[in-house]
Formats: sequence, structure tokens, C-alpha cells
Amino acid sequence: MGKLFPVIPQVLEGDGAISLTAEEHAELLRYIGLEQDMANIERRQIYIRGHRDCFSYLKMIGAV
Repeated sequence: MGKLFPVIPQVLEGDGAISLTAEEHAELLRYIGLEQDMANIERRQIYIRGHRDCFSYLKMIGAV
């Protein structure tokens, strides 16, 4: 398991100025990238589900 960086919640939820070390900055960028990856996976699943549901509907009404 990776090193814990308590500065991440401070950046995301706190207010006021925060100073980051180079290591903390790199880890914050990694964290944000992982969050974006997870959001993209979720959007892709919703997109695929929509197509599957649409095809099922078209099949049900006899259009396919």
C-alpha cells in the first residue's frame, strides 16, 4: 500500500493557503488522475448500458 498523504483532504476540502512538497504535489496529481479515470469508467458503463437498453427496446418493438 502506498504512503498516505494527509495533505490531499486538506487541498480538496480545506480552505486557505497550503504549501506542497514535490512529492505531495506528484501524489495529488496521481490522485486527481485516478479520480478522473474512475469517472470515465463510470461514464463508459452508463453509455454502454444505454445502448444495450436501446437495442432491447428496438428489438421489442420490432424495429430490429
